[in-house]
Amino acid sequence: MIAELEDLGFTRKEAQIYEILVKEKELSAPKIASLLGIDRRTVYDVINLLFRKGYVSSKKVQGKEIFSAIHPKYIAEDFSVKIDCLKKIIPLLTKQKVADEFYQEVNILYGKRAIQILVDNAIKSKSEILLMGRGGYLLEQLEESKNQFILKLNSLNWKMIQTKKYKEIHKKSGFIPKEIRYLSDETSLDVAFIVFDNKLYFFTKKKEIQLIEIIDKGFADTFKAYFRLLWKIAKK
Repeated sequence: MIAELEDLGFTRKEAQIYEILVKEKELSAPKIASLLGIDRRTVYDVINLLFRKGYVSSKKVQGKEIFSAIHPKYIAEDFSVKIDCLKKIIPLLTKQKVADEFYQEVNILYGKRAIQILVDNAIKSKSEILLMGRGGYLLEQLEESKNQFILKLNSLNWKMIQTKKYKEIHKKSGFIPKEIRYLSDETSLDVAFIVFDNKLYFFTKKKEIQLIEIIDKGFADTFKAYFRLLWKIAKK
C-alpha cells in the first residue's frame, strides 16, 4: 500500500503514517512514533502536512491529541475533483503547444505508463509509425502486461527495421507490423527509436522500461529521413 500511496503523491513518511492510522483507527503522535520507529518531531511535522491536505483529523481525549485518517474514499473523491479541474484547463495549457510549430519538449518516461503514453499518442496521430531496433524486446520488458498492449499496437500503421536476429523474437511476440525489413546482423540496434508526427522516442535494453520522448518537428523529420534511407538498404 505504501508504494501505491507514493504513486498518488504521498511522501514515504506520509504514506506510512496514513496507512497506520487507517489500520489502527486512532493514535497519538507518540504512539505513531513508537510503532513506526520515527522520531516524534517528524511525526508531528508529517501529520501537519496531512492535516493541511485534509487526509487526517484530530480530537482531544483527556487532554491528549488523538489523530485519525480520513476514509480513503474521500481522498478518491478529492482526486476525482482535481482530475476534473485538470481536464478543464488542459486545452488552455496545451494551446501554445499546438499553435507553435517550433515547440520543443523533452521527457523521460518510466514503466508501463511510458508505453501507455506512447501508444495513446500513436493512436491519436493516425499516421505511419516508424520503428527501428529492439521492437520485440520492448514487449519482453512488459512481461505479463504485454497482452493489454498487443491489440492496440497491432491496430497501428507500423513500418519496422530490425536485424535478422529479431525474426525469432518477432514470431513469439504477437506484434505484427504492416511492413518489416532487416539489416545485417553486424548492425547494432541496441538503442531503438520510434518516430511519428513531431514525436521521437528512444528506448534501450535496460531492465526497467525507460523512454526518452522528444517533441520537436526538426528532430522528428530528421529521424524520419534516416529511417527512409535505411529502409532502402534493408532487405525483406
